[in-house]
Amino acid sequence: MSDLRDMFFEECDDLMEVLSTGLDDLQNGNGDAETINAMFRSVHSIKGGGGAFGLDQLINFAHAFENVLEDLRSERIDADAGLIALMFSAFDHLSDLLTAARDGNVLPDTAGASILSDLQQVSPPAGGDASGEAEVASLDFVPLTLDIGGDDLDTLPVLDFDLDAAAPASGGTDAYIIEFSADPGLYARGHDPALLFRALADLGDVTTTADTADVLPLADCGESLAALTWVLHLVPNDGIDEDDIREVFEFVESQCMLDITTGTMPDDQDTDLPDLGEAPALPSLDGELAGAADAPIASAPAAQPAEVASVSDVSTYWSK
Repeated sequence: MSDLRDMFFEECDDLMEVLSTGLDDLQNGNGDAETINAMFRSVHSIKGGGGAFGLDQLINFAHAFENVLEDLRSERIDADAGLIALMFSAFDHLSDLLTAARDGNVLPDTAGASILSDLQQVSPPAGGDASGEAEVASLDFVPLTLDIGGDDLDTLPVLDFDLDAAAPASGGTDAYIIEFSADPGLYARGHDPALLFRALADLGDVTTTADTADVLPLADCGESLAALTWVLHLVPNDGIDEDDIREVFEFVESQCMLDITTGTMPDDQDTDLPDLGEAPALPSLDGELAGAADAPIASAPAAQPAEVASVSDVSTYWSK
């Protein structure tokens, strides 16, 4: 998990650079809708990555910053001089939070409190006021009676349920099917998909398959090195849902294609050997063996002495 954490903070450096460039463009009057979208994605990715590592201070502040950028890109607020100045201050505090988290430190609660309050005043949290306290409306509960057609309990209608139809299909295990492919930018930043898959394995049992159909020979690929696609089947641990899966990939979501669906992992195939029945009886050799025992044993021919060449013949041969 430490490798993935290092990967996250390296990615944050790039995301903060995008955010800084966007703020400069807005201040200089060169920003547009795409500028704001890029800024929003950067803060959103930082918040999501912080969630994967339980960085609560970072998550809370980035969420407030993200709300402002969401209102800005939805044109609910305008990027006037005051808002741009506030976002520059938010950028500085977000940078301090990242530095503290990278070093394993926690900033005092008073640090950045005024900036957080100003962000929440501009864009209050959904479902609450600037303090983040949601107002829950009181509900009057009135019980309802159900007319089941008669006062005689002996004449209750029969409820015919098809239990077989309601039963879940057998023959497999519920799983998430995750299709992942990286853009060239992910590799250019030195990221390794294997670290993402390793973090995914903390959520359950993972089976990974690489699809190499689009991979070209090295001599022909040029800059198209990001051709691998992985298909991962995750049988999740209890309580794991799609949001938990997306948190693993959140800080690289702008540099990859990610598709998550639900499906079924086929159960292991039956490995029992087929029933071959009884083996056929072997033919009896008793009669043949008995006949062979009674037959006379032929005497071996007497050994004949080998013909030995004379010494003179051998000498003649070697002299040739």
